[in-house]
Amino acid sequence: GAQLVQLLGEDVQLAQLPLDDAHLLAQEVLAVGAIHLLLHLALDFVLQLQHVQLLGQQDADHLEPFVGLEHLDDLLPCGNGHRQRRGDEIGQPARLIEVQLLDTRLDQIAHAKAHAPAYATAFAGVDAAAVATRATLAQLPVTRKSALLLQQRAARPFGGYATTAWGAAARVFASPGPIYEPEGRTVDHWRLARALFAAGFRAGDLVHNCFAYHFTPAGSMLETGAHALGCTVFPGGVGQTEQQVQAIADLRPQGYVGTPSFLRIILDKADELGVALPSLVKALVSGEAFPASLRDALQARGIAGYQVYATADVGSIAYETPAREGLVVDEGVLLEIVRPGTGDPVPSGEVGEVVVTALFNPDYPLIRFGTGDLSAVLPGAS
Repeated sequence: GAQLVQLLGEDVQLAQLPLDDAHLLAQEVLAVGAIHLLLHLALDFVLQLQHVQLLGQQDADHLEPFVGLEHLDDLLPCGNGHRQRRGDEIGQPARLIEVQLLDTRLDQIAHAKAHAPAYATAFAGVDAAAVATRATLAQLPVTRKSALLLQQRAARPFGGYATTAWGAAARVFASPGPIYEPEGRTVDHWRLARALFAAGFRAGDLVHNCFAYHFTPAGSMLETGAHALGCTVFPGGVGQTEQQVQAIADLRPQGYVGTPSFLRIILDKADELGVALPSLVKALVSGEAFPASLRDALQARGIAGYQVYATADVGSIAYETPAREGLVVDEGVLLEIVRPGTGDPVPSGEVGEVVVTALFNPDYPLIRFGTGDLSAVLPGAS
């Protein structure tokens, strides 16, 4: 099964990191309110990074491609936050898929350099057209969270990394730091629909969303993904456990999204109140460790739980599937594993820092964003 995430602050060695310091340095992943992800140092997370399917035929005239999908791979990302149907190109060799990703990355680098002041400075001597391989991409500087925080303090609101403005952005959020993140108006801005689909959510489902809706973007991240998939969302947020139980009993949602520990709290409260919640059969969780013992406990209740790895900076990074063999990289990012403290890629299979380039976010085009999280590539295909 999927192992658990081990998140470390930048340039910190595991053996030298006391538990208290590790908790303070843990990077936020879909934080609930102001609570940081609890770091379990004894647990390792192995992120399965898999080449994605090649983009299919564009259906630019319609923004409803999620409705009625029978297979996960029927849905493919395209530029500007829209989605494409599966086309004749599906099944092409991985080298062609890589070319497609690199071509998209070139467009994003050129867009960032032209419209984001911070990247205009950082990439002043860079010819975007020349960044045509992973090797040339690795020569670009890594944007680290600590630097992003300092640059935002110097140039509000987004440190020169965003291309959007008030009125163009739909929402703005604040993560601990604070670091401010814009949400654009494109369909499924954070790209969570595919993770929800992989967890069994379908059009017509009612989703009970227990991620926070204030300050941090977690609630909106899952809500917009669910809307793109064709689901209805109940904005439960956090707390008010008895009211959560009542709402679930009354409305009978098929699925839950939120932290795994809060789902356990809701279920325990329902048991205490003598209230059955048989409608809940699926869950997509994040924001904290999801141990196999809790996953099995949920399964014993008839709830299939899956996890997603996402951040407020770049949205979805990877998600779990029924294969339970690590996580599959999201198709909207180009992901590298680099030696911590550097931008140098490590050999396949070695543990390193997760560095992400957002491919389909014109509003906040982060290039080689260093998450501070440690992971590795699992061999084989998903």
